[in-house]
Amino acid sequence: GLLFSALVFDGALAGDAWRPLIWSSSAVIQDGGFRFTAVTDRLIRIEYDEDSKFVDERTIAFLRTEPKGVWQQSARTGHAPDGWTVLNTSSVSVGYTQGPPSPGSVVITSRSDPAFSWTWGDDPAYGNLRGTARTLDSGAETLDLNCNHKVSPTMENSEMHCTWGLISRSGWAVVNDTGAPVIKDRWFAPSRNTLDVSVFMHGLDYSGAMLDFYYAAGPPALPPRYALGTMFTRWFNFDSDSVMSIIEDFESRSMPLDAWIFDMNWHIYGPWGAFTWNE
Repeated sequence: GLLFSALVFDGALAGDAWRPLIWSSSAVIQDGGFRFTAVTDRLIRIEYDEDSKFVDERTIAFLRTEPKGVWQQSARTGHAPDGWTVLNTSSVSVGYTQGPPSPGSVVITSRSDPAFSWTWGDDPAYGNLRGTARTLDSGAETLDLNCNHKVSPTMENSEMHCTWGLISRSGWAVVNDTGAPVIKDRWFAPSRNTLDVSVFMHGLDYSGAMLDFYYAAGPPALPPRYALGTMFTRWFNFDSDSVMSIIEDFESRSMPLDAWIFDMNWHIYGPWGAFTWNE
């Protein structure tokens, strides 16, 4: 909360014995297993990995655009004797202790309005204006987008991929990118990180939060030209022979076919969203 945040930062700034951090750039600081990136001055990416195997590749959520936030340099930026470290941008203060993150060990507070503060382990449900879930099928009218609840009346939460929204009346929101597949050589590869979260600390400036997300995630892609033509899609267990038969049927009737969509059946069954071709 606010009182805890004030104690954290006052205690950190009161120390005399400091050791320097590793500055990769004005926006990126590495400290042991931590890496903090000021994507903007109000959007902070926090990574933690004991072996410092940090992830620079893009994911579905983030393009890894060049960070434009700036950590304020100070002769006293480093580790305080009480175990807390404080980092500042022009808009937020980040306080943390060493070791793997745990409830209460990382705090981010708005510098313009300290009433808005996030602590590692905080429940996002309070105030969050909600995100989305995997599908609108199977009784979508009764979906509960509080990800702490049972989201769908017919499917388990592990299958629903419920996500919290990017804006909240609490003034902060978190996107957890831990374990998200990275995009490598134009396809998906396993992530190698341990913890990877992005904290949006925008208070009630909802448009500012969306603009920062737009910067970090990139603009929506324009549809390719073929997407404006004729598409065929069906949820069905196609094999190569049946696919070729339908394509040849289109051709025999001189009907254009600009895109073929396999739906989900092209991959090996298992968790929704697998990326391994079923050969």
